[in-house]
Amino acid sequence: MSILPQPVTIQAYQPENQAASEQLMQQCWPDDPDTIAYYRIGEQSELTLCAWQEQQLVGISSLWNNRFHPQHCYIGIHVQPTYQQTGIEQQLYNRLIAETSLIDGRGLQTATWSHAQQPLNFLQAQGFQIIKNTYLGELSLSALEIAQLEPTHELTIASFKTYLSSNQPEALLNLINSCYQANHSYNPASQATLEAQSAFLTDLHPAASFVVYAADQLVGFNCIYHSTAAQTLEQGLIGVAPTYSAQQAAIIRALLQKTVHFAQHNGYQSLRYEIDSIDPWASEVLTFLPIITQPCWQTLCLGHNPE
Repeated sequence: MSILPQPVTIQAYQPENQAASEQLMQQCWPDDPDTIAYYRIGEQSELTLCAWQEQQLVGISSLWNNRFHPQHCYIGIHVQPTYQQTGIEQQLYNRLIAETSLIDGRGLQTATWSHAQQPLNFLQAQGFQIIKNTYLGELSLSALEIAQLEPTHELTIASFKTYLSSNQPEALLNLINSCYQANHSYNPASQATLEAQSAFLTDLHPAASFVVYAADQLVGFNCIYHSTAAQTLEQGLIGVAPTYSAQQAAIIRALLQKTVHFAQHNGYQSLRYEIDSIDPWASEVLTFLPIITQPCWQTLCLGHNPE
């Protein structure tokens, strides 16, 4: 049950508000540290606003930048559940979008869960559009088998560890970066820097990640990462060079099969995945693996016209 509208005071976040803001985020996203971590609040943001009713923090909102994706300004609005639909969201939003010097003419971007109906309704009422769905979950690897398709050309598959032992990383990083850029046309990444490209290899599992090549040409790759969870791997970016798009399905299946075989022979039990609906290579996985698609994490943008 929502509380009837009552006057609130909106003030800039102060360091002493940290405990109250953490408590409010727990109320909005109970037992969900990953979701809470997405939103930048306080010193992590460019601006955070707090909505107070007397001495109680009932809402919080923020604007922040992403240095790898600088063309959008990121936004988050959170209102304590019993105070939702009382106009507090609108007051916080109006104050944020008035910060024209921070937004600097950029589009706005945010994300939330598909089952978070009230936040979704509010954002869409402001004109935000859903740009992509991200499917998050975990597969058991113990009995997983992937039916293979035969590529039309002879291809070689090797682990990142083997490939990089005799090749410089630039060609591989360039292919990874080009696939990443293609998946983020709605909010292009900044010009590739050494730091940004090297980030793709941070925490990478080089023996569980594989490349495909023909002669001296890289054809495709699958990035697999270490996980904080025991006996678990994490699926990262997967991609195929445009010149081999006709063989995309066969190449992606072959890459995943290599990873699954490695995992099964080395004591790994699970593969965590994060698949974007607008990613043509990762979406191929939906055709042959039991991926859970609901609920999903939804990215929304304002000031962007999807193709």
